[in-house]
Amino acid sequence: MYYILGLIYSVGFLFYLAYQFKGKEIVRKLGFASVVAGALFHSFCLIAAGIKAGHIPAFGMQNSFLLASWSVAVFFIVLFFKYKVDLLGGAVSFFLSFMVILALFLPQIEFAGQSDLNIFMIALHVFFTFFANAAFFVAFVIGSFYLFQERNIKGKKHGICFRKLPSLEILEGAGNFCILTGFLFLTTGLVSGVVWSKNIFGKFITWDAKEIWSFVIWILYAAIIHGRLTSEWRGRKAAMMAIIAFCIVAFSFIGINIFMNGSHAEYFMGTGRIQG
Repeated sequence: MYYILGLIYSVGFLFYLAYQFKGKEIVRKLGFASVVAGALFHSFCLIAAGIKAGHIPAFGMQNSFLLASWSVAVFFIVLFFKYKVDLLGGAVSFFLSFMVILALFLPQIEFAGQSDLNIFMIALHVFFTFFANAAFFVAFVIGSFYLFQERNIKGKKHGICFRKLPSLEILEGAGNFCILTGFLFLTTGLVSGVVWSKNIFGKFITWDAKEIWSFVIWILYAAIIHGRLTSEWRGRKAAMMAIIAFCIVAFSFIGINIFMNGSHAEYFMGTGRIQG
């Protein structure tokens, strides 16, 4: 099924790419429709995988990549209806197709252990954490486009991309929305993770490497929000901070899980045992 999913997202990217050259609104709409269709089919695939496994499909590298890409797809759709950020669809659909195709080459992991594993708390933890990462990724894309659009304005370049990109004001507003929403998601994810840790390990914090980095990321985005609210980090500075912060998130999501030990790394690499 995931081969079909990768194809759907790839078709969406091709439509968005064609939109840059053809400029016809129907082409963009077909690109967006492809992303929506992909998100719906993606949801079906995850539900089917969860029913088959008996737990939320978030364990192992393949499942993590698939759940991360689904979160980005859903968050992008919500953001599109709020801000109508058309050109983001090209970058997002490319990312979605890349993540799904990459996941096809990663090993499938089957975990032993109880199937319920405090299902509500872990589902809450995984859901909000992955959506926080999705929001931060979209903020990263918006920040990149902001810098690109600002450069076009300063260089007085009024090409196709300039005309189709949203204004700097819309990009900054959308970026603020992503950062704030992601921060709220991350906060909820951390709280639910702490509660789950208490139920499973008998203590709120295990000092797992991923836990430490998650708190570092929380502090970083709290600082970014403070800077935006006090007007210290607006415009170009805010865009650059969104890019830098997501690079740290990406390192935490992949690098920490691969190169450092801990319970999160065991689940990510497929060597852990689900505890209920």
